[in-house]
Amino acid sequence: MIPKVLMALCLIGIFVLSANPQSQYTPDSKQVEDLSEAAFRYFFTSELAGSRAEAFCISSAKSLPLNFVKRFAYNDPPVVWSVQCPFGRSKSDALTKKKEPAVRIGVISIRWISSVEAEVRGDCRSGELGGTQLLLHFVKRNGRWVFKSAEVEVFS
Repeated sequence: MIPKVLMALCLIGIFVLSANPQSQYTPDSKQVEDLSEAAFRYFFTSELAGSRAEAFCISSAKSLPLNFVKRFAYNDPPVVWSVQCPFGRSKSDALTKKKEPAVRIGVISIRWISSVEAEVRGDCRSGELGGTQLLLHFVKRNGRWVFKSAEVEVFS
């Protein structure tokens, strides 16, 4: 009788453990900010390298502190929140010195694979024209998020 009970308990344990083989990783706010910064910097240096935009206007589906843009204080062109972004005919006076419109960059979602691996879905638009949506893969090495690969989808 005891071996049957033990066998049943073992089978139940195996079934329960196999139903959810990975525990869901929940990052803290600093990790979300650091990964978001890495994603935005990828856009600035790879997708938009050489851009003559007036500004990079950022937005995020995840809540980021208002002072987050200070991480890009020395960026040229300047980085501002999307609500401060000049588009089309309604350009703000502060950002009209250059000829090309601002570029809007957004972090749409973050999927945490583990504490050291994540995917960021982001998009990039110039004015009212179509843009590019990317799925960026990052890994954490030596305490920093490092770009691993990207998948591109063009939309309009």
